Amino acid sequence: MLSDWINENVYAGYIDVDFRATLGGLPWFINIGARYVHTELTASGQQFDLIDLLPVTGDVTIFQGVFANGGQPLARTESSSYDFFLPNLNARVDLGANVVARLSASRTLTRPQVQDLAPRTNFDVLRPASLNASGGNPALRPYTSNNFDLSLEWYPSRTTTIAAAAFYKNVRDFIVQTRENEVITIANAGNLPVGGFITGPNEATFSVRRPRNADTANVRGIELNVVHTFDWLPGLLSGFGAQVNATFVGSNATFDQDSDDISFALEGLGDSQNASVFYEKGGLSARVAYNRRERFLESLVTPGEGGDPVFRRTFDQWDVRASYDVNQYAQVFVEGINITSEKNITTGRFDNQVLDFIDTGARWAVGVRGTF
Repeated sequence: MLSDWINENVYAGYIDVDFRATLGGLPWFINIGARYVHTELTASGQQFDLIDLLPVTGDVTIFQGVFANGGQPLARTESSSYDFFLPNLNARVDLGANVVARLSASRTLTRPQVQDLAPRTNFDVLRPASLNASGGNPALRPYTSNNFDLSLEWYPSRTTTIAAAAFYKNVRDFIVQTRENEVITIANAGNLPVGGFITGPNEATFSVRRPRNADTANVRGIELNVVHTFDWLPGLLSGFGAQVNATFVGSNATFDQDSDDISFALEGLGDSQNASVFYEKGGLSARVAYNRRERFLESLVTPGEGGDPVFRRTFDQWDVRASYDVNQYAQVFVEGINITSEKNITTGRFDNQVLDFIDTGARWAVGVRGTF
């Protein structure tokens, strides 16, 4: 089994300053800050180095791979470094009547996942009609996002929130799994003719799936949130409450299913809605929650062979939970997840092209919690 080692040293400094005053009778507050980050990365691992492709006697549908070092893995190490300046600003204005306006602007950084930095390439398919490979990419840079958020919040009572927010993000160097052609030098001891994926006397062109820094994308959307507790009702009814929130999001980097040359689209982007009714009083806690995630692009390219996208269908889920505090040390509870046994389904480019059909059923748990 091949192993990889990723060593990352991060050096950072941060400074911020606060301002507060009153303008036109309205109190305001501003926080301005900045962070500087320097990162040094070393990725080490092992890989099988392909040095030739040989024809197989009696089977014209496959090549035999020849690897360096007698077919044993070779050590490989790559290093890189990068620097980023990350400013931010947060402002709040109290508009009176329990209404607050907030504005924020910032630049944020998201580092690559550790497994994406693996410094090796795996040669998955060695066929005249399909030379496929996959691997990591130690040259990956983090992706950065310039973020702008504006919200208006109303707190009509101590237990009530009504809020709406708009956001805009400009994302650069977004990391996605893509397939691109990469040329591998081969000895060509078998005198393979030039044509197809043999693109030169000593060249084989592989379709390689690996994470790469892609283009710039814009993300925009709105968020709505309402929380209310009915503590104004009499007696036991005062323990009831409800929460509803929704996010609606769009982008200029969405996947066009009618196009066969899309190399970049934002993964995981989709609308979502959540609602719950809860009860909290006298040691009794209960909640019924509904969560909905609308159809979204899960992966731009199918893992393994092929280059088509993977979509996840709209998924609705109902969860319940109830607990009772027997005393200050013990609690009994019962909970159910996906109680209506909804199915989780992934599809290809078109919705009727089902790839995975996952039926976990409903999951129930009953238990006792103790505090010592």
